[in-house]
Amino acid sequence: MALSRMQWHEMCIDGFLESCSLLKQIMDASPSIVAIPLAVNAAFACEIAIKRVIEIRSGNQVRGHNLRNLWGQIDAPDQSMVIPLVCKAVPLAESRFDEYLDKCSETFEDFRYAYESPVGNFTNLPFLICLAKELRKVR
Repeated sequence: MALSRMQWHEMCIDGFLESCSLLKQIMDASPSIVAIPLAVNAAFACEIAIKRVIEIRSGNQVRGHNLRNLWGQIDAPDQSMVIPLVCKAVPLAESRFDEYLDKCSETFEDFRYAYESPVGNFTNLPFLICLAKELRKVR
């Protein structure tokens, strides 16, 4: 039996989040070795999770990597449901959610090409991981 698009999305999100968990364990022992792959996987899990919610609600398949732009395509009720859950898990004041999203919006693109130039951009791995996990729960 073939998997549906939503099942593929969910499998990818789960796989990237699981890799984040494994990389985090390695990073705790040797911080610099896996920081970049961890950031790429966390951001990509987030991207796929956002795209999944958009497709569930609208039926539209969207493109792009910028998390802020993708987030803007999620309906307000879903955003309102997810924001407090993410902020509680991080922890983070809800008033700072947009600030963190903006600062993490280009993590995937910035970090996947880190070998080309030093990465100096802010990213918050717990924020990205929590956002992906909470979006994954949206039905």
